[in-house]
Amino acid sequence: MRLKREHLNIAKFEPDNGLDPMLDLALVGSEWQFRIQSRASKWQDNLVVTSTRSVEQDVLSPTEVTIVVPIGSSVSGSLCLL
Repeated sequence: MRLKREHLNIAKFEPDNGLDPMLDLALVGSEWQFRIQSRASKWQDNLVVTSTRSVEQDVLSPTEVTIVVPIGSSVSGSLCLL
């Protein structure tokens, strides 16, 4: 997993929010892309996960679902798998 070079990848600190920056990040791996646009403290609420696979490969195995959202995790808010 690494930052996507084509994206600006910003953590903007504002005096009113202390050490809770506004994030605009794009991360990419061999099969997944992650996009976060929110405050650092609430990054789970605005996580978008996109597959980099071709359309024919878009069905996830149970193991892959566990990797994306670990069983027993406390992900709150909305998780969008595209």
